[in-house]
Amino acid sequence: MGKTGVDKAAWDSVVSKADSAVSSISKPTINELGKTTLNRFKKVIETQRKLVNTVESFKNVSKTDTQKMKQVAENIVSEDNQASKAIQQNTTKVRFK
Repeated sequence: MGKTGVDKAAWDSVVSKADSAVSSISKPTINELGKTTLNRFKKVIETQRKLVNTVESFKNVSKTDTQKMKQVAENIVSEDNQASKAIQQNTTKVRFK
C-alpha cells in the first residue's frame, strides 16, 4: 500500500506562492483631477476609488483564506498522526490463534 496523506511541505509551498502572488498586486493609483464639474470625470475617479477598495478587500480575504488553508494542512497532519497511533495500538492488541 502506498503512502497516503498530505505532503505538508508541498501544500505550504503552493499556498505560500498563491499568497505571495496576491500580496504582490500593487495598489491601483487614483488620478486626481483639479476642479471639474464634468460628471464623467467624477465617475472615473469614483470608479478608481472603488477599484482600490476592491483590490484591498480581495487581498484581505486572500490573506484570511491562506491562513485557513495552512490550518487545514495542520489539521490533516494532526488527524493522520492520531489515526496512525490508533491503528498501531489496535494492531498490537490483535492475537492470532
